[in-house]
Amino acid sequence: MSWSMCYSEVSRSGKRWGGVKKYYESLTDFQSDTNIPNGLSSIQAECALLDISIDIVKGKPLYVFFNGAQRRNDNFKLPVFSGRGITPVGEVSRLSISDPALYFAKDLSMGWYAGTRFFSTQKILIPAVIDKISSVAQPSKIIFIGGSSGGFASLYFSKRYEDSIALVCNPQTNILRYHSAHVKRYIKYCFGVEEISQVRDDPSLMRGITKNVCHFYKGEIKNKIIYMQNKDDKHHLKNHFLPFVKSFGINPNLNIGCHQYGNLLNLMGDWGEGHQVAPRRVWADILSDLSNNLDCLDTLFERGEANSLVRPNAEYAK
Repeated sequence: MSWSMCYSEVSRSGKRWGGVKKYYESLTDFQSDTNIPNGLSSIQAECALLDISIDIVKGKPLYVFFNGAQRRNDNFKLPVFSGRGITPVGEVSRLSISDPALYFAKDLSMGWYAGTRFFSTQKILIPAVIDKISSVAQPSKIIFIGGSSGGFASLYFSKRYEDSIALVCNPQTNILRYHSAHVKRYIKYCFGVEEISQVRDDPSLMRGITKNVCHFYKGEIKNKIIYMQNKDDKHHLKNHFLPFVKSFGINPNLNIGCHQYGNLLNLMGDWGEGHQVAPRRVWADILSDLSNNLDCLDTLFERGEANSLVRPNAEYAK
């Protein structure tokens, strides 16, 4: 039994998700399964315990959800999944993924789905899961969805699947530029490193994970991105949104509303002071409109009309 599995016995409960429908003793067992059930499945992949929640509607778009930061306390139990309340029921497949790094410490609130010194979430675990679910669901399109640290993961994995879409809100685009307390907890528990300056000086300490999606995109967007940004989230606007869009040579319009820059559609919102996400209704409307407009999606972006994917009555203001 791995260290992460030992810790999970006291920090984990699948009760609110209807219990574990299937447990896989290895990633290979999961990849070879021909009868993956809907609901919660758990995969023991070497030192990682990877929990996923699945709802398959074959041939429909696959919505892949990543969680943002979690508020940990003694009553909090992993896994945690997002997406159920905003996914168009019966119209899409849904894959929600709980970050396996959160099992490493009870006060670790975020891991950006980037991995640890013991396992590679970015390059091995999540791509293997997405590829397997895609082979089962045969989706017409893959859409990666997340806010904050889940937004970072969505941008990263959407880049790896270049025909996909990323729908993100207030994402971090550079892990090391996020608030230092969160970053230091992550690198301490997951990589055994005490100071952020150490990984800046020696990136190999984090085992080659991608920490900066601005660099990862290399100035070119081959996928499509719908980037929601709260204008009053000063930290993310300055340290994450602006460096990301400017890495593509974009001088962004910071006024409230929709602004399209090629394959990047920016929804600048006014949802409250600080790190406030877009209202649930805005998420749900965009996800519904995406599933209803997949046939003309490429044309909408090519014509500069992608703002039609955001309904005129969307809640730009608080």
